[in-house]
Amino acid sequence: MLPLGFRLQPDWDTALNPSGEHFIASFTGSSVNLYESETCEVRRSLEGHVGDILTCKFFPSGLVALTGGSDMQLKIWCLITGRCAATLSSKSTEVGHDGKTEPGGHRAGILDTAIVDRGRNITSIDRLGWLRLWDVATQTCISAIPVTAGAVETRTTVSSVLEEITCLAIRKHPSLPIQTIDPINPDSWYEVRETSSTTAQEVATSDALVAVGTGTNASVRLYELAARQKGCVANCKLPSANGSIEACAFPEDLPISFLKEMQFIDVPRSCVTSFTDYGLFAGSQHGELASWDIRQTKQPLWQLTHEKGAVKHIRICRRPSSQYLLLIVSRNDGRTLVYPYDPAVAHGGTQMSTSLELTGVNCEPICGLSLVHKSSGEINVWTSARSGTINRYTKLLDEIAFRNL
Repeated sequence: MLPLGFRLQPDWDTALNPSGEHFIASFTGSSVNLYESETCEVRRSLEGHVGDILTCKFFPSGLVALTGGSDMQLKIWCLITGRCAATLSSKSTEVGHDGKTEPGGHRAGILDTAIVDRGRNITSIDRLGWLRLWDVATQTCISAIPVTAGAVETRTTVSSVLEEITCLAIRKHPSLPIQTIDPINPDSWYEVRETSSTTAQEVATSDALVAVGTGTNASVRLYELAARQKGCVANCKLPSANGSIEACAFPEDLPISFLKEMQFIDVPRSCVTSFTDYGLFAGSQHGELASWDIRQTKQPLWQLTHEKGAVKHIRICRRPSSQYLLLIVSRNDGRTLVYPYDPAVAHGGTQMSTSLELTGVNCEPICGLSLVHKSSGEINVWTSARSGTINRYTKLLDEIAFRNL
């Protein structure tokens, strides 16, 4: 492991583009910058928000970025010019031409976002408990989905302490609808608000599965975007059933361009490949970490309970020439840990016998965690701390640390 430290001003979130050549970082206030990774030189300053920018993402092309924050606005940026190409906000029409109430934009701070496929549609969540689906081309909110009962309550003020929902993850799923053995009864308060717009379009939502972490009861709720009217299709709850989910993640697919160059060992489909299709991880503010098969959610497949630092970020990726997945977890005490996760043997309270700790950050929250896959099979890890320190780890020695697995 070779950490290369860059020092920026204190930041909220960072994201790395797919090639690893550039990263964006959002800061306290309304600024977000695009940097060159090797030199840490500012290439673009993206100005336009009027509050803290709490989330930033790259579109798959690496040439466009998405930001959102406390000003209740989503902004899409052209990184070639540094200009804002679109703003998605509550200024959208509230009542459509047919008299129906439109979903409109967010009415509270935006905490997280996710990009559907190549980015024709995006999703976002706010502190009041709403999940929204947007059409980028028309800047229209297609649908507003209440994730918790608190989302539909009439409020005169927005709590500054408790978020109804906290984090968001999305993936393309090979076999929707989910055939779960633990069906969820529809909530009486659940009612999706749909736009009456005839120009807004859904693109690539037919196989999109969304996971949303809640601010209470330590649960993750899953929704099929194309069948959102039926409500939550699975509910994964941490054993403690207490506190908020701070991070949730699906196993990541490797970049298509690398798949032909990488060789994988032959392992039973019931192990690694099946978990890649149906696995989910989540971590809480109390340090709990667990995994589930989303078809059977009453009990987690595996859980880790002895860590105390709140989980801030989770990434899971398949390692070439290995029967395990790499589970990378960052916490608010400054630690980033790398675990070997073998779905064939991980169950119940099984403890990981070995882990790698990425050094360089001491006793401060990790607010960004990104991976870059190299065609050689090497995985680069980037972390950012709340103080503004950016660390890059160019070689993970997991082949040595986990060689007996």
